[in-house]
Amino acid sequence: MKQRYYVLIGFFIAVVQTYLGQLFEINGVVPDLVLVYIVCLALQQGNKPALITGLVVGLMYDILFADYIGLYSIFYVTVGYVIGYFRHNFFYSNVQIALVFTIVSTTLKYLFIKIFQIFISVNFNMINIKVIFFTILYNVLICILIHFVLTKVKMWSEDERK
Repeated sequence: MKQRYYVLIGFFIAVVQTYLGQLFEINGVVPDLVLVYIVCLALQQGNKPALITGLVVGLMYDILFADYIGLYSIFYVTVGYVIGYFRHNFFYSNVQIALVFTIVSTTLKYLFIKIFQIFISVNFNMINIKVIFFTILYNVLICILIHFVLTKVKMWSEDERK
């Protein structure tokens, strides 16, 4: 699939996360659909599509919804590049690998945001372990669905090439 389609899907997921995310809220926790999409995309397609999608969708998310421009785009680019770089060490349709990377990425996202808040001296609150735990749980459930869809799309596109 072309890079522009990955970015368009990322835009769609960001819009769904932003505007319909409140429908999926459980105890104040909403899934991070964009992060899960970038993790799965990096495992499926490699670091370049995930890096570009992370940059474009992250900047869009920063400009429209975040308090600081660049925070999410830097994180999404880093996640996409690092996971995509190591994807050749794993079988892309193995959902357990996607789940592990989703857990690690979600945890690192919260740590990254807290470290950023410390550096800019924003009103610093302690990390809420309960919120992180339920966000991880939610992201893992969403990851299974997104990974399944991307695996089917990748298999379908490989079959078309033959």
